[in-house]
Amino acid sequence: MSEPKASEPGDRAEFSRPPSKMAASEPGRRTRVLVVTYDKIGPRMAGPAIRSYELARALAREHDVLLACRHEPERDGDGFEVRGYLKDEAVLRKMVEWCDVVIAFGFLLLECPDIVELGKVVIADVYDPFTLEVLVQRRDDPLAIQLREHRGALAAMNEQLQLADYFLVASDRQRDLVFGMLAALNRLNPHTYQDDPAFERLITVVPFGLPSEPPAAAAPVLRGVHPGFGPDDLVLLWAGGIYEWFDPLSLIEGIAALDAPDVKVLFMGMDHPNPEVPEMHMGARAVDLAERLGVRDRSVFFNEGWVPYDDRVSFLLEADVGVSTHYRHAETMYAFRTRMLDYIWAGLPILCTEGDTLAELVEGRDLGEVVPAEDPSAIARAVERLLDRSRRDVCAAHLAELAGELTWETVAAPVVEFCRHPRHAADREGGAIPRTPVESQLHHLYDEAHEEIHRLRREREGLLREIDVLSAFRERVQGSLPYRTFQRIRGG
Repeated sequence: MSEPKASEPGDRAEFSRPPSKMAASEPGRRTRVLVVTYDKIGPRMAGPAIRSYELARALAREHDVLLACRHEPERDGDGFEVRGYLKDEAVLRKMVEWCDVVIAFGFLLLECPDIVELGKVVIADVYDPFTLEVLVQRRDDPLAIQLREHRGALAAMNEQLQLADYFLVASDRQRDLVFGMLAALNRLNPHTYQDDPAFERLITVVPFGLPSEPPAAAAPVLRGVHPGFGPDDLVLLWAGGIYEWFDPLSLIEGIAALDAPDVKVLFMGMDHPNPEVPEMHMGARAVDLAERLGVRDRSVFFNEGWVPYDDRVSFLLEADVGVSTHYRHAETMYAFRTRMLDYIWAGLPILCTEGDTLAELVEGRDLGEVVPAEDPSAIARAVERLLDRSRRDVCAAHLAELAGELTWETVAAPVVEFCRHPRHAADREGGAIPRTPVESQLHHLYDEAHEEIHRLRREREGLLREIDVLSAFRERVQGSLPYRTFQRIRGG
């Protein structure tokens, strides 16, 4: 992999579509946009990688785009470059020096303060509420680990909220969540208010999108190919992975209770393509439950790998229903279930749990069936309704109407427009600049030290209580008859 040269960023040797040498503010200048993702870019991609890739593709129609990832990429760009910086800060810094705008995800600003120090315009994509995810993901760990992981996630989220110029969220509900966090961090201040009283220049909704071209299958993958799938079966497809915040267990129990040999469920991906993603236990629990109920490889099937991004369409078009079930908790309230967009693209009626933004969409636009959380009986009844072909046809018609509203070209329009005339947030230009990365890291270290002091104090208090208990026990022993007798014998 060749590195972007700091002295000649963006020349033809480094990028297939080099930007002009005009200043970013000059008319006709193609803005240089760096999209950075921690996820793996390749044939097999999870939600964050897909979003980064598709945003890069949408932006590349008007701007010069480089998609940078932590791993060696295994997929070419479509009108844009894809490069791996392999966790090398020097390489990433050269990429940052080249660009005008950085689109950052997750922990990037906390781990790479160069982005802000170099004066780049920063767009933070905060569509993934990872501070809530980590609460679910780590709930069974020892409390010390839960607190450590929570502090790290919170520090990363706060760093984005304090330092970015523009924020992307996936739904109005997420916008409200981020609005509250921005207010608490003094980003909704007189500078940003006078710039735009509605704060639309600070935060915008960019949902997960779907392709503009209709899906077209390449080859059969289930019926007549995969053992257990007959030509007339009703196939329920669980696209994507099985994470801790999902509830595959109620779905499996509902299918087992239904006891319909012609109803099949396929979990499309078990082995996450990013090796840095922590192991999820929910997948193993789902497999174990299916085995105990006697439905594994009879009514419930697990694809042990991860379906390549370009091959997923074949699974979607052979399925009859798309399914997504989850638990009732805070992550659900603010999540945006990205793979459900594939169901809309493929015209699959949707069976999902209530409680999130897309469930409201399914119910409001009659795209399928919405069930209560952790209710296998309700799931079984919903599947029975979806066995009716006429019911599925009604949902499919509504899905077709919606699909055109959610193409990547449509949903990415606000960020494409922002990059035409990139600008710092008003409070980063007007003097009320948020804390610098160094200050943020010092505050984070202070918080960790403060927590460690409290932990040591709690341990000290516990030890003092134990000493008091042991002292009282010693006094009782010394006052006992056996002890006094023993002392007289020993003294004698």
